[in-house]
Amino acid sequence: MSDNKGYYELPHTADLALHVEGNSPADLLLHAAQGLTELMQCQLIRESKPALYQVVLASLDLESLLIDWLNELVYLITVKTFFPANFDIPAIRNYTVKATLNGSSPMQFCRYIKAATFGDLAISKEAGYQATIIFDV
Repeated sequence: MSDNKGYYELPHTADLALHVEGNSPADLLLHAAQGLTELMQCQLIRESKPALYQVVLASLDLESLLIDWLNELVYLITVKTFFPANFDIPAIRNYTVKATLNGSSPMQFCRYIKAATFGDLAISKEAGYQATIIFDV
């Protein structure tokens, strides 16, 4: 993965790790979502049809919101077989995100991810927003 996209994969011994960056909390969630779909190596099947999902999540802090967001996407991908291709994430207020996801369904994926974890998670706000996320596989 390329870091000019706002995310890149980091080497990890047992799981998957992703570094994400953004100018705002919404940017951070966007790049995390894009990185997740690339990590999962999602593939559409020929019979896929356009699909739309609305996601509304509220959390206690930005770290929790990031993990809740990614785990909601893991659920949509693995259980609903929905491939999110475009993410409309307006500004985040009070650790609440209201996003519209455009994509296709059904889809299949090659790499299974169980969940995003809080392991070693810390969001840095020094030069924009940055986080490293560990995914349980």
